[in-house]
Amino acid sequence: MPTIIMGLLRDLWQRPYVLLTLTTAFWAGNAVASRLAVGELSPFMLTMLRWLIVSGLVIAIAGNEMRAAWPTLRARLPFVFAMGAVGFTVFNAALYVAAHHTTALNIGIIQGAMPVFVLLGAFLVSGTRISGLQAFGVLVTLVGVIVVAVEGDVSRLLQLV
Repeated sequence: MPTIIMGLLRDLWQRPYVLLTLTTAFWAGNAVASRLAVGELSPFMLTMLRWLIVSGLVIAIAGNEMRAAWPTLRARLPFVFAMGAVGFTVFNAALYVAAHHTTALNIGIIQGAMPVFVLLGAFLVSGTRISGLQAFGVLVTLVGVIVVAVEGDVSRLLQLV
């Protein structure tokens, strides 16, 4: 990789707020792109394209580190492939199938709630304790999902009672 790109990446790693903003933008872009692809590409073609793009980026950005860690990676390859298949492939395929039946906003709401499910899953599966700050994050996330779902109109919540 050219030296200038490596320098830019090194500088980027020192700016966590930029990285977090980019992460949010990429997730939102994924939801919008999944809706735009309806009728143009199958959900499974989209998933394959994501694998190709992500694999290329990982090799370009972390290829040297992967080569250095190859003995450790090779020993855990079945686990790495299983996690990739379940965590990346199944999730994205389900997301792209859902895009055929709902809006990008609904997809974004579900994606926004995913950290809550991860946290609860870690608690249920391995007994990981939830800190007060994490519980507060769950509360803020759920309130945000509810506000977006009712389009800021609290009276819609009252109609459910």
